[in-house]
Amino acid sequence: MISELGEVLKNNARVAVVVVSYNRIGTLTEVINGIRSQTRPVDKIIVVDNGSSDGSRELVSSLHGEIGLISSSTNGGGAGGFAKGIAWAMELDYDFVWLMDDDAVPHDDALALLLQPFDQGLARPVAFTCPRVNDAAGKVGPRNFPLISQSFDEVYPAVSKGLLPVKAATFVGPLISLDIARKTHLPLEDFFIWHDDMEYTARLAQYGTAYSVPSAQMIHFVTNPGPRSYNAGRNFYNVRNIIWWIIEARGNKSYDVRVLVRQLRGSIRSQFQAAPNKIAFLGILIKAVWAAVTKSPRRRGFIELVAESRLNDGFAFIHSEKENPAVG
Repeated sequence: MISELGEVLKNNARVAVVVVSYNRIGTLTEVINGIRSQTRPVDKIIVVDNGSSDGSRELVSSLHGEIGLISSSTNGGGAGGFAKGIAWAMELDYDFVWLMDDDAVPHDDALALLLQPFDQGLARPVAFTCPRVNDAAGKVGPRNFPLISQSFDEVYPAVSKGLLPVKAATFVGPLISLDIARKTHLPLEDFFIWHDDMEYTARLAQYGTAYSVPSAQMIHFVTNPGPRSYNAGRNFYNVRNIIWWIIEARGNKSYDVRVLVRQLRGSIRSQFQAAPNKIAFLGILIKAVWAAVTKSPRRRGFIELVAESRLNDGFAFIHSEKENPAVG
């Protein structure tokens, strides 16, 4: 039987793209061009700018058509930016939201391929799909791997359809059913950076299946160090957020918390070995653990976040009364 989401697709499902940007005007232009070149056109591009000073806001404001801009009053990091973008996609009644960084360029058939699993009559509704992410040389990785399911009952049927069942994915290219996303709160914006994407998509996967679509591809021009690279300033977020994720995942029956515990141990070990100043690292570690156990991240729905955004942010995507943030 064709799934309800499959029926939505047949009736011209509306897809919004959310791009979170901060001072990457060069790659942002390539990302927008890549989105506009899709064989299955998107209905809206929402750029959430986190306070760029390189002309990115002016660039997006000068564009016309399906592109809109949310000029955030504060830099909420990737976590806050994506939470805000998803909230507005819900507010504007889109069926799907496609997430990507401002340095990730999709192949022109990526969206069409990511949509296909939603219309294949699968036993459970599809929560999200995600693409293969390549580096600038066209090789897989070195980051943004989804967490592949270890269940053969899930793997074999999916592989026969050219898919890989996954439990979580990064925010580089996932296509999310907003019907499913409405069943839970938004990404945890207090994460700021790192692990907010995996925590959120793992949460979505509780409400349906999720698949990697290897034929759908993106190029990720990675420039910033990831959580596996030593960075004294950012390592605080790495440790604190993994602990927060462990706490959040305790109620997720589809996710093995032991995987996160092993990840935390391995991360602390590798960061300690790489740290030039061991004492300073231990200080950051203690601070991160204390922050994680004494304060919880906010869990917010789209109505609350949109209301806050209307009051504080700037907008340049007013093409109809429905999309005018000042109306309401």
